[in-house]
Order: sequence, then structure tokens, then C-alpha cells
Amino acid sequence: MKLIKQRNILIILLMMAIGFSACDPDVNDTQWGDAKIYMPQASMGDGGITNNFPVPLANMETNNYEIDSTSTTKTLKVILGVYRSGLQTKEAFSVKVASSLDLTNALVTKTLKGVALPYDTYTLPTEVSVKDGERSATFYLLVDLKKLQANYPDYATKKMCLSVGISDPTKYTLNPALSTTNVIINGSSFLPAPIILQDGDFGTGSELNWLTASHDGTIPAISDAVKIANGVLTMNYGTGNVTRTITVYHPVSLTVGVKYKFTAQATWTGAKSAEFFFIASSVKPTDGVAYSKTSSAHNFFTGLDVWMAAPNFSTAGSGTFPQAGKYQGGINASTGEFTANFTNGYVVIIATCWGGNIGNLTIDNLKIEEL
Repeated sequence: MKLIKQRNILIILLMMAIGFSACDPDVNDTQWGDAKIYMPQASMGDGGITNNFPVPLANMETNNYEIDSTSTTKTLKVILGVYRSGLQTKEAFSVKVASSLDLTNALVTKTLKGVALPYDTYTLPTEVSVKDGERSATFYLLVDLKKLQANYPDYATKKMCLSVGISDPTKYTLNPALSTTNVIINGSSFLPAPIILQDGDFGTGSELNWLTASHDGTIPAISDAVKIANGVLTMNYGTGNVTRTITVYHPVSLTVGVKYKFTAQATWTGAKSAEFFFIASSVKPTDGVAYSKTSSAHNFFTGLDVWMAAPNFSTAGSGTFPQAGKYQGGINASTGEFTANFTNGYVVIIATCWGGNIGNLTIDNLKIEEL
């Protein structure tokens, strides 16, 4: 994210976009009409219809924010300002600045994935002054990104809302239609995606949280067939004629009706009479109970076997799922998108062989991201 060094460019662009739209009609044509004070940002999103000011602002040659990074903090600086229209002599004035809880709450209800910007993560000046001989001044909404990431990690998928207004001018009058700016910060532009599926990287300690269940067969033992080491999950049933089904699963919490994206990487050396699948489901694997890979209770499944059209599981290969899968349901095979149908459930990896083996199957980088 580029630091904007010449913020005056933004003010110029703002004025090119809206001209003197904030003036009363007669103010544009007379030198002595009432001057009006307003916030240019209130009209940048849609000409002042909603006063919404998205951050980042699309289709702009320059950003409407700056990022200030130091060793102790990382601050998002949303560029706001005041402007005085009219042709009168440019005399000094000041206005008060404040956020509005009521207007912010109303904005949240109108905004898809809207949440109120937490009060403990931002600061605003209480007053902004314009000097003699000038008609505008810039000020900032300062947002502590490190605090947001630490205390509100799920806001990476939200639109953070704050209504900022100006009032009580010491000179001139306000244009009430443009005296409030609805700041809407796109969390995904400034915060890392939250980790929904913990231990999906199979890092150190993750072996304690991935659970296993055996559904048929006893050889090889689970402790031999399933390994988590060196940052990957390995499933290997040996080289003999084995009949065995094992699931490896991890709890996951989702929000019903919300769209997510699933990705996983797998590498295999070639198998005989075998298959493997990734599944998201509210159904918990249980020892001794058959676990259907395509149950209607599952949220989605995606996988590969030795009978599908080549390239398949019978020869060595690798790929990202679900794109590499040949058999799936409940998930977009091209994008990995799915809509959650459970709140508390499991991500399941199931590998089965019938009188064969699954070669050496390694799995890594399982992720679920909210869209």
C-alpha cells in the first residue's frame, strides 16, 4: 500500500469531480452570496446521494488514505477535509469534528457485512481550522491497524463504518447535506485474512489437534498410516493389498449462509483401488462407523480416485483442490467457493483402499477463507 506524499492532489481531484455542487445555485453566480462549508469526501462516493466514502476509493488515480508504519504501530490515515465554497474573501474559520454513534449504527444496517469501527481503535481531531487566504484544510481519521488485527481479526472480512461530521463553524455556514461523511473501510484491504481452519498448515503442534478415526480394516495401524511431520500430513497404507478406511478431521466453526472459499494442496505417488476426499460437514467421524464421502449431510466434498478419467489417483500427480478434483458436490470446482450450512462441524480428509494401497499421499495448506 503506497504512501501518499502529496495529499493536496486528492483535494484537487475532489473538486474536479464535484465542482461547486455544494453551493446554493445563486452562490455559483455571485461574488457576494453566502459561502458554504462542507466535506468534499461526502460527495466522492456517489455525488452526495448517500455521503458514503469507501476506503479504498475505487477508480481513483491516487489513494484516499495513507499508511504510517513504525516499530510500535501501524496506522491507517483516512484523508478527510473541509472546504469553503463561494467567491468571497478567504478568511480564517474553524469547525468542530466528531463521530456520530446513531448515524454510524444506521450506516452499519445499510452496509453489507457492515460493522461499527471499534471506538478504541481510532482517533479524530476535535477541531479543524482553515487559515486566512485559504479555503480548505485536511485532517485524518487515524485507525490503529495492529489493534484491529489483535482484537478484531474477523473484521478482515467486514466493512468498518464510521460517520464523521463537522459542526459549529466560527464563520460562514454549513451545507447540511454534505456536513457528514460516511467512512466505510474495506477490512480485507488492510488486515490479513483470519485463520478459520486452525492447523491447516500442519505445523509443529498441529498433530495434537488433528484427530483420526478408523472405519474399517486394521492394517496398517493408524499410527503407521497417518503421520504429521515436517509441515505436511502423510497418509500411506503400505504397498500390499490393504483394505482400510481412515479419516483425519479437525473442528471448524462457520456462519450459516455465509460464502467461503476452500483450498488444499495434495501430492501422490500413485495408488491402486483407492480414493481420497476433502469434506466439510457437521457429521463427526466415529470409529467403526462408515463415513460416506458423498452424504447429503455434508456441506461439500471434493476428491479423486483411480477410476476417474486420467489424470487420476492411479498415477503420480499433484494439485490444488477442488480444481484438481474429479468428483465433488456443494462446492464450485473452479473457485472453491461454498456456502456454509453448519455452525460447528469438521473438515475431514478420508482415504480408502480396497485390496490395494494409496501409495504415499501428502496434504498441506488447507484453508477456508470468508468471502
